[in-house]
Amino acid sequence: MRKFTLTFTQPKIQTMMQREGLTLRQLSLEEGQTLDRHHAAQVLTIVVLSGEIEFVAGNESVVLRTHDLATIDAYVEHAVRSIKQSVVLLVLTPDAH
Repeated sequence: MRKFTLTFTQPKIQTMMQREGLTLRQLSLEEGQTLDRHHAAQVLTIVVLSGEIEFVAGNESVVLRTHDLATIDAYVEHAVRSIKQSVVLLVLTPDAH
């Protein structure tokens, strides 16, 4: 068993675990911080553990707050902007297609 505590940390992106195609990353963002548009080769699920972010995927934008979750397919361009200091869990899984 491994235990992880997901609280605000530096650096802003930390890989918590990688195993058999599954990657868990913690994203810690100060208010106003951004991640520019990029894409992942895996399906991305984003879970807001605390705070509030704007999540842009393709041409869509949504505000995600504490306990909200969103998912996008592999290779979809996306970006993140923190509205409030936030801790986000990124879950990357293989594309089933």
